[in-house]
Amino acid sequence: MPQNNPKSKLETWIAKAEIPFLSGDTSAKLFFIGLSVLLWFLIRLSDGGYVGTLYMPLQFTNQPSNLHLQNTPAAQLTLEVRSEGFEIIKHKIKDLDPILLDLSKLRKRGGRHYWLPTEAIASAKTQLSEVADVLLVKPDTIWFNFKELTEKKVKVHLDYTKAYSNLKSMYAKPWLSPEYVILKGSEEALDAIDSISTVPLKLLANEDSLNVLVKLQRPVNKEVSMSHDQTRVRILFTNLTEGTVEVPVKVINVPTSLKLTLFPKSVNVTYQVPVEDFARISANDFELEVDYQTIKADSLARFVPVVLQSYPSYLRKVQLSANELEYILTQK
Repeated sequence: MPQNNPKSKLETWIAKAEIPFLSGDTSAKLFFIGLSVLLWFLIRLSDGGYVGTLYMPLQFTNQPSNLHLQNTPAAQLTLEVRSEGFEIIKHKIKDLDPILLDLSKLRKRGGRHYWLPTEAIASAKTQLSEVADVLLVKPDTIWFNFKELTEKKVKVHLDYTKAYSNLKSMYAKPWLSPEYVILKGSEEALDAIDSISTVPLKLLANEDSLNVLVKLQRPVNKEVSMSHDQTRVRILFTNLTEGTVEVPVKVINVPTSLKLTLFPKSVNVTYQVPVEDFARISANDFELEVDYQTIKADSLARFVPVVLQSYPSYLRKVQLSANELEYILTQK
């Protein structure tokens, strides 16, 4: 009579029960092993003893308008945190919310401004769980290299080229608004700037007037800022006509013992004038002179030069019919 074998009975029972993990199915074994590891890992992540590195961005606000930042400070803080594994993973995926750093409230030492990142620990803790602990913050100090800025008022220069007939002209000087701009920068940078030019403007004078906004050319030094980046330009154009007037020549610096007689005693002055002002012109608007001192310097000269001392500023192409006059010098 055969003996009962307990091992054989167990194997037979397992086979009949069709338990794949115990009967040699490899894929099933790997599944259960992986599941076990995952459960173990999740349990471990719920513990509060994990140490990880998190990052907190910095956003700078309220930079003083009279200071220029010359360096590039750190853009984020590195925090060493002890907390639950789940929390560390969450903030690995998404950084902590940024901290707003008010640059107008920085500390100062030895002429330099700085900020202590340990002041951000309180902000970091509000975003972490109660069990979290911030162990270390890097860098330990953030330095800001500021340079004092000054202001300078400079004139705007209109850069233009004429592309119209000689029979046309500006009726008056161009009107700019603003005519001056305020520059802000370091003293060294501002010392090199005397004016600000507009971008080149081509004047066609197709209309009686021009009214446009024109951009200003920015200074080469990028640290210099301007109060305006454009100016309004207004120009009135006019047609020119030609006129002539006879003007007497005045003799000056003649000794009382001498008499200087000119031939002729007057000179015709030819000019271009805006049609609007043609009727205004008279001989009294011009001043022509002959100076005895020029004769004294060259007593053998037969002619004395005529000098146009003054004339209306709105005239163009002013010319004299004679630049020299013959004279006779006699005793009184």
